[in-house]
Amino acid sequence: MKLSKIIIEKLSEFLDENIVLKGIYETLDGAAIKMVLNLLNNKFGEKIPDTLTPMIEGIIDAVVIKDWDLAGERLAELLAAIINTPFIDGTPEEISTFKMIISMIIEQVENWIESQKQQV
Repeated sequence: MKLSKIIIEKLSEFLDENIVLKGIYETLDGAAIKMVLNLLNNKFGEKIPDTLTPMIEGIIDAVVIKDWDLAGERLAELLAAIINTPFIDGTPEEISTFKMIISMIIEQVENWIESQKQQV
């Protein structure tokens, strides 16, 4: 099932606000982002299982409002739904494991972003 037009719109606006380019590129990046997202959604959207689409949209909603904890939780649930994990598949421990990994990744990305801001 394809992602909804509302979700594509939210994500493209979020990316446009957070990807800052120089000169004329900044004027064009919003339209380009939206076009690429729609192209990907049209090409691959039908391949997304119906059960995963609401999960993906929930992740995007959390990212757009910059609730990284909620986005991480929802991403952990999505990963648990699509990755078979030996011995812990379908258990709360599986989701906890994914949450821990995602938390570490988010922390590293946040640290990298802060280091980049300090260099400017």
